[in-house]
Amino acid sequence: MTMFACTAQDLTFAVGTLDTGDPARVGDALVALRSAALANVQGQVTYEANAAVTGMTPHPAARDVSFVGRLPNGKLVHERVVVFSHGARAYQAVLVGPERDEDAARTFIGALRVLP
Repeated sequence: MTMFACTAQDLTFAVGTLDTGDPARVGDALVALRSAALANVQGQVTYEANAAVTGMTPHPAARDVSFVGRLPNGKLVHERVVVFSHGARAYQAVLVGPERDEDAARTFIGALRVLP
């Protein structure tokens, strides 16, 4: 998996991608990416819907999830994760911060695109 991340104003923005090698394996990859993000902070889901990213390949495991959890140091963390795919490639977009920031999430998630 390759991931790119940056931090601005106490928020971390990250996008990761991996080639599953076979479109039939995408569903398992998307479920694993969502589950791992949730488990990393022992999160409690506060919102979940189908992912809607321009250019993505529709898949039932493509999800847009918000949750609240705790970092290893015990600090509260809010996380928004979108998992989606294009062909055999799975993607994970993540926004993490100490507080929920709907404006930042809307901008970040709304800007996601899969280009040909």
